[in-house]
Formats: sequence, C-alpha cells, structure tokens
Amino acid sequence: MKELGGTNGLSRRDFLRSGLVFGVGAQALASGYAAVPDVFARAVLSAKSAAVQNDKVLVMIQLGGGNDGLQTVIPIASSQYRDFRPQLSASAAKAQPISKELGLHENLKGIKTLYDAGKVAIVQGVGYTNPSFSHFDSIRVWETADPARRQQDGWLGSAIAKNYDSAGHPLVGCACGTTNVPGMLRDLQATLTVIDDVKTFGFQGGQNVEDVMGTLYKSTPGIYGALFDTAMTTVRDTVAQLRTSSAKYTPKGNYSDYLDSAITAFHDDLTAYGMADRVMIATWSEFGRRPKENASGGTDHGTASPIFLIGDGVKGGLYGETPNLAKLDQLGNLSYSVDFRAVYQEILASHLGVDAKEILGQSFDRVPFVKAPA
Repeated sequence: MKELGGTNGLSRRDFLRSGLVFGVGAQALASGYAAVPDVFARAVLSAKSAAVQNDKVLVMIQLGGGNDGLQTVIPIASSQYRDFRPQLSASAAKAQPISKELGLHENLKGIKTLYDAGKVAIVQGVGYTNPSFSHFDSIRVWETADPARRQQDGWLGSAIAKNYDSAGHPLVGCACGTTNVPGMLRDLQATLTVIDDVKTFGFQGGQNVEDVMGTLYKSTPGIYGALFDTAMTTVRDTVAQLRTSSAKYTPKGNYSDYLDSAITAFHDDLTAYGMADRVMIATWSEFGRRPKENASGGTDHGTASPIFLIGDGVKGGLYGETPNLAKLDQLGNLSYSVDFRAVYQEILASHLGVDAKEILGQSFDRVPFVKAPA
C-alpha cells in the first residue's frame, strides 16, 4: 500500500510541528489491506494554508498473486463463461448484479454498496502488450509503469521526486505492512517511510540499532555527520509523532482482515474524519487469470483484469470494455482494452495534479473516472 499527499512549501520541522492524526484499525493495517491516510490530515491542512493547491491522497492496495478478474467482476450473462469454468462459474448464481451482464462477487458486499452510491469506478480489461506470466517480472512492469522493462524507478517514487519537496517530508510517501520500500515507490530522490509494525513505531531492530547509530554519528566527521544528524532527527521526530497520534486516534470503522470489509471500514473512517473527498483508493495486481479453469478447478496466470478506484471524488461506473470470451488471443488469454498506464495517467493528472507525461513518458487515451480533475 502506498500513500501520496501534497505537503509542498513546508519545512521538515513545520511538517512535524503541524501534528499528525494517525488512523487505521490495527488489524487492517497490520494485515496489509488498508492504510488510513488520516496520518496526513493535519499536515494537509497546514500545507493548504501554505498555498498548496492539491491536498489529495492516494492509497494503492496490491492484490498480490494475480487477481482473477472474471471471479471478481463476473460475466453473469455469459454462457461461454460457464463453459470455460464449469466449477468456478457456480459463484455466478450469488453474484451481485451491477448491470445486465456483470455482477460483483458475493464477498464484495461493502464495495457493491459503495458502487451503488457512485463511489466506485471499475476499469475493465486493463493490461499491456507482450505481458509476462512471471510474478516478479509482472510486478516490476506495474511498479515501474514500463512494459519495455528499461525503467528502474517506481512511477509513484518518480512522482514524489519530481513534484514534492526532496529535502524531506518523511510521510509524503509511505509504505505499510512491509519492511522494504516497494518498487512502486522506489526512487533515490524520493523521501519515503516504511511502516512494518503499527504497534511499536520504532527502528527495526529496536534500541540496539539506535545505540549503534548514535555511536556511528559521534565518529562521523564534518558534513557527513550533519547529514546523518538530520536523518536521525527526522526519524526520531516522525516516530514520536506517530506514537502520539496513534494513541489519540479512535477508529470510526469496523475493521477486519478481509479485503471488502477493510475497504468499507476505511471509507467509513475517512467519511467520519471528513477525508473521503480527498482520498482515492486504487487496487492493482500483477496479472489476471486465464479464462478457462484448469484440471484442479483453479486458474493459471493470465492477462487483462479489472482495477477498482474508490472514493467520494471518483465518478463511479464501468470503464473500458468487458473482456470478450469469444475472442481470446492466440494463447487463449483475454485481450486487454485499456493500457494500465492510462489508469496511472488519470490518477496522476486528475487526482494528484501532476504532469503525468513527465512520469510515464507518453500520453494515453483518458479514462475519466475522476469527478473534478485537479
């Protein structure tokens, strides 16, 4: 999960002094499903008063492992779907219709409620040319927004480095539920924070690490010592703020470890804190699944799949084209209709208000799922 907000114009200490309201159900964040951006709320207000025009926040949720799009957005009216999936198609009977042809999986009841309220956009048939069926290679393509596999930096890391204060706002970009900076946020010029354990908010390795760092600092001369001191001060100040804010935070949603209820509780939380119009949630997965079920009643690595965009600023509905099960590619996979970078482009340009072409290297047909473009 990744979060990106606007805090231009604030010094590091101004950012920290402005106060942070940390918010998330501990179970939901620890399980890696949803990171509540209330951590940005008061910093966003301060940034706005400092003449920053965009105070939007983005939360990316990775559906790791390859999400089966045809079981998520089910073609309930398709006889071909039933022929391809004699066992899996049983779920169609309990699907929640969103059109005559399509229904959401029965376990997405909360998202269906948000969809009916116009707060969920579903972009169908998202993919790219020459897809890879390797988990690691496919993840890299989505993280770098580069199907040619030449780029090393992540698309969000690049957005931070090119558009936000590189001097260091430690929570402009934040990864939760991991110990490493995810590839999507990776950029040497981007200041990032990784939160693994939401209960402790400390250095990985505990007090011993802090003691060792203190010893290193004392023996580090000149400008390097000053840089080291700045980094250590930033970390300590940020950790202190997170601990204080976490203790004061009261969840307004009923969080659990399942995807649908975590997202629904997250939206309830945002609404209660007046943040639902500023925050966009976006799902992504490295690839979809093959249309035909395999001998074990499962599905193998495939291609195109849907992306969900959720929030009060989203123009709800269906975008792209429903995958045509009668026209598979030469390998028996779904053909994509929307380049995944077109989705990134709308997030960058219309939600975050940055130059998407500068990040992606080219322009794509717009997928207009943002109500009021920045």
